[in-house]
Amino acid sequence: MDCDPVCISGIFACRLISPKDEIALNPIRFLKTRVLFKLVMLFVIIIILIVESTTLVTIAISRNALSRAIIETDNQIALSVADKVSYITAQSLDPHTLSKQLQSAIEAISYARSRIVFLLTTMA
Repeated sequence: MDCDPVCISGIFACRLISPKDEIALNPIRFLKTRVLFKLVMLFVIIIILIVESTTLVTIAISRNALSRAIIETDNQIALSVADKVSYITAQSLDPHTLSKQLQSAIEAISYARSRIVFLLTTMA
């Protein structure tokens, strides 16, 4: 003979609750209040989880987009500096004049793009 755990718990609950108790006289009302409370708590927890997961996804998407934008902007600045340097070096033959022209061009690019730009050379 197989005994179902629900049957055993029902028999156990019947022995704990006396027949004259308020719970035994109105069992449906007792179950409704307990079930309703649990359902409300379940829905509140589900809503909190949805809001939290949406927030985390939004933060991750924003972080990735910001990272891509910064990298793209820095690449554009680097290309602009490289073009300007190659143009100035092709124009100037004097090393002293070249250094001053490069410095002023890079400072102008740095101020215009709100970035700090360094130029590393191996010029003698």
